[in-house]
Amino acid sequence: MNDLGAQGYSFVPGSVAQAHWSWSIVVMERAPRSSARYQFRIFSPRGGGSSTRFEREAANGQENGFRVVFHGATGEGPSTPMEKRLGDTESGEPVNESHHFLDCSTKSVPKKVREETDRGYAPLLRSMWWSASDINHVLWLQKVSDGPLRAISVESKSGNPVPQKTALDDFLKEINAAAGEGLRMSASPAVFMYPAITFHAEYVWTFGAAMSQSAEPGKVTYRLVYGDTLPDLAERVNAAADEGYRAVPNGLVSDVALLMEKPE
Repeated sequence: MNDLGAQGYSFVPGSVAQAHWSWSIVVMERAPRSSARYQFRIFSPRGGGSSTRFEREAANGQENGFRVVFHGATGEGPSTPMEKRLGDTESGEPVNESHHFLDCSTKSVPKKVREETDRGYAPLLRSMWWSASDINHVLWLQKVSDGPLRAISVESKSGNPVPQKTALDDFLKEINAAAGEGLRMSASPAVFMYPAITFHAEYVWTFGAAMSQSAEPGKVTYRLVYGDTLPDLAERVNAAADEGYRAVPNGLVSDVALLMEKPE
């Protein structure tokens, strides 16, 4: 990444794909006729110590002009790549606190995120939980508004035969209700998953969104486009695009569901 950054390539948001536990893929791009150059750092607690050290080192990177571009599963565990456009900020010059680190019990994540949305923060891309007992969630929060945001959160119900699909449908109803009031998504949708303590092994899914009043005129309508396979999904996404829908940035909220929006 740093070799490509020296040639002017930057990180494409949301482009990390975990192909195998031992390696990952990331897409990088270079703007034509641009003289910009980039430098990268990657922090991972499994690769170099405790989560406390992870947070401290990543915060130090931010102070030196690096910004968080992804947080999630890469390679052998959760990592946070950071990017710096060389020349924008000199080393040692502090930058605005646009991101901060949240480490809390997994079940308290929705409550904690709602508290953060009151301060204008939203989760960065997908959060990633880790611990031996699967009880902690660790994620980065990104400053997206100077004012409070509307937090939308829907959790799958235990015992439902298709809990993820049902929760996604309820999530869509909630964000469209907010969109009817003139609100729009202010950040990528958030997806949380944690194991439920039940007789049978089961995971609980939480889908969240941070929404705010849009400065643009008009309202939007959101749609979840499903596909049983990736080719099915691509075909249905293209059909929705023909109706005027566009993909929400980083809107792949499950392996086979993409969130799209259409201005009225």
